[in-house]
Amino acid sequence: YCHGLFRRGLMQPCVGVAWWIPPTRGCAQAVWPANWRAVLCLSRLVIAPEVPRNACSFLLAGSIKLIRRDPRWECLVTFADTWQGHTGSVYLAANWQPAGETVAEATWVDPVTGRMVARKAGGHTRTKAEMEALGYVRVGRFVRKRFVYVLKMR
Repeated sequence: YCHGLFRRGLMQPCVGVAWWIPPTRGCAQAVWPANWRAVLCLSRLVIAPEVPRNACSFLLAGSIKLIRRDPRWECLVTFADTWQGHTGSVYLAANWQPAGETVAEATWVDPVTGRMVARKAGGHTRTKAEMEALGYVRVGRFVRKRFVYVLKMR
């Protein structure tokens, strides 16, 4: 699913996006082992800086309402990236439940753009030496805070 947030009126630009995808099997089993195929992951949540403070929870609530209509999904999962200073406060405010943290992983950044770069490229996971050879810089090891939202109790 990809849900957008738009201001009222004709031809207004998109000011927020919630993008949902199935998580990896390991991620899904960690939060919903009884039926891991019924888990959906909030992969990206983006809100334009000029929108009101409640826009994020408003978009999440509307997005979850639409997802509830599909009987396949029983549990939602998302993460807050601590390396970017995210705490997950928006998820807590929207009634998501904390579900622990991931193992700390190395975070790599492209020094030219300042963007995070994944070690995984297609079916290959790059080594430390490969990342350095490509010019990327390791900025540390960080955990991600995990949050779940139960749609249906089993």
